[in-house]
Amino acid sequence: MRKLAESAKSRFLAIVNPVSGTRDREEKLALFDAAFARAGANGVILETAPDGDRSKWVDAARNSSAVLVGGGDGTLLDVVETLVRADVDTPVGHVPFGTANVIAKTLGLPDDPEVALDELIGSPRVLSVDLGRAVEADRYFLVMAAAGFPADIVEGAPRELKTNFGGLAYLLGAAKNVGTLLDPADVVMRIPGQPEQRFASSAIFVLNFGPLHGFGAEMMRTAHPQDGRLTVCAFSGENPALLLVSAFDALAGNETESDGITFLQAPALELEFSRPLAWQYDGELDEPRTMLHLECVPRATNLLVGSTLEVPPPSA
Repeated sequence: MRKLAESAKSRFLAIVNPVSGTRDREEKLALFDAAFARAGANGVILETAPDGDRSKWVDAARNSSAVLVGGGDGTLLDVVETLVRADVDTPVGHVPFGTANVIAKTLGLPDDPEVALDELIGSPRVLSVDLGRAVEADRYFLVMAAAGFPADIVEGAPRELKTNFGGLAYLLGAAKNVGTLLDPADVVMRIPGQPEQRFASSAIFVLNFGPLHGFGAEMMRTAHPQDGRLTVCAFSGENPALLLVSAFDALAGNETESDGITFLQAPALELEFSRPLAWQYDGELDEPRTMLHLECVPRATNLLVGSTLEVPPPSA
């Protein structure tokens, strides 16, 4: 981990999603303007649009020392993907305006956007991290890809519901899709150089790095941002009681394989399902698939991380 060069602190690019979360556009832009003024920094602000010209992001990022993304997890992932595809290595920081803000929590950033902005501008720390990639979908992910129930939760919590209910929208999405959780698909998992594995699962998480925050707990702490591996955690839904026990085990930090959880780490893997399962990448939906290759792309991007984040050396 390194600090952003002192001489470069005055050149920030802000990319702001005007519709993410519950704050209005004017409030978001005002927060950025005020933060730049407090720090005596020069900042250029661009806004996202559904079909906007992302080449503007690329050109502006090349001439900036850091990019600050104001939005949710999906907005951050969109910017990171765009810069990676354009071979731009300018560090990217997350100002959390979204509903869940899972990535900001994983990066050790404050929940309050104003506090996060002051930290990212005033004392930026740069960490080179791996990216996950879903090959057939040609999609990247920072923290996780997930299939089955986790994707159904996202589908069940559209933007209008998140605007009206905030984080409660995901609980409503989960309640709508609890039947999926109890209806596992047959899964074949193939890892190069290892025997294939077969199991049933209704909720599959593929973590690029952790911890994953949920329900006041930290899960998947062993998913390291620089170890060149993905961490797979698949829950079986065949037995509701076993599923409940497995969920509590995961929330308690247990990261070992058991009757209810398939848990392993690998640089790349292939998953094949007995029926199409929907996927989500850091909260962004993808179409249902019966097969998907996933791989870790080592040290593919640079992120600005929070002052409290400590990253131990990757294990062997």
